[in-house]
Amino acid sequence: MPEIAVHSKKNENTYVP
Repeated sequence: MPEIAVHSKKNENTYVP
């Protein structure tokens, strides 16, 4: 599951409002 917290280039699944 995508870790929705801070935008990280290693994880493009992160969502930042």
